[in-house]
Amino acid sequence: MLLGALFIKQKKGQLTLETLLVCAVALSLLIIAASAVNEMQNSQEGILQKKSLKDGVDMIADYADEICILGEGNSRTVEIAYTKFGISTDNRKIIATDGRWNYSRDVLCNPKVIANSKFEKIAYLWYEDGDVKISPNPKN
Repeated sequence: MLLGALFIKQKKGQLTLETLLVCAVALSLLIIAASAVNEMQNSQEGILQKKSLKDGVDMIADYADEICILGEGNSRTVEIAYTKFGISTDNRKIIATDGRWNYSRDVLCNPKVIANSKFEKIAYLWYEDGDVKISPNPKN
């Protein structure tokens, strides 16, 4: 009888150890899956930010071309979905960056950025002295 009781206790101990191992493996798989889902989410957010930056620059460039064609005295206020990005220019090119992504687009006239602050939701464009001026602030 004592031998039978010892045999049952050994089985219970082994069952507990096996359960603990199964739980550890399941937890490890759960951590790996959560990490993969988090990485996919970050990747999707990055793609969305990049597309949003591209759309904002394309919109500014389209209006800059329109203002260039229409000439002196024309202006536009452009609402852009992307927030907080910087714009610089190089010859007939508008270059936008948010620190992570860069995007550039050619335009018809020389663009000039007025003010060194970041653009947030609105860009103001006007034609003056043969250049398209781009600013985060309205024309004075």
